[in-house]
Amino acid sequence: MEKLCTRCGGKFVSSSSVLPGNQHVFADLDKYQQVFIRVYYKDSLCPSCTLYVRDNFYAFDISSAYLKNK
Repeated sequence: MEKLCTRCGGKFVSSSSVLPGNQHVFADLDKYQQVFIRVYYKDSLCPSCTLYVRDNFYAFDISSAYLKNK
């Protein structure tokens, strides 16, 4: 199924309505990242944006609910 990425607006093919973009990329996310994507992006991120969220999720101390144990 073809979808539009809610972050960048690009088109991508998703083989699942549960996981965004590439299922293997989504599987590499921790539970906080997965919830963040489900809530804020409605499970509609392309693989590139999913990787961006994964790589930058903990870059800023925005919410203590999403901080890894230090």
